[in-house]
Amino acid sequence: MGVITDTLNVAKLQRRQERRNALSILGVVAAVVIFVLYLDSLQWQMDTLVYTGVGVVFPLFFISGFLALLGNGIRRKITGKPCGQTFAMAIALLLLFVIFMGLFFLIGAFGTGPVPN
Repeated sequence: MGVITDTLNVAKLQRRQERRNALSILGVVAAVVIFVLYLDSLQWQMDTLVYTGVGVVFPLFFISGFLALLGNGIRRKITGKPCGQTFAMAIALLLLFVIFMGLFFLIGAFGTGPVPN
């Protein structure tokens, strides 16, 4: 009975470590995207910053995070480590990107946003 408990504890610790790794990757991706865009936007006005944040930062974060997590998941799969949560987070970011861009284009179709009619 102790062997089963130890095995379950190891599996739980591996899932927790996988989740930490994935969240760390997303944090680094977010920091890099925001830092690069911040350097580029020091002279911009507030409405431009808001539209850039919504139209550029979020999609870049979603796509960069998806690619980073996908690469990490493939690496984990090759080395035989648990990778299910990493792939699930990558797919979730891809779906968020598709939903977000769909809403962004829908808002543009209604004539609101930074694009003039």
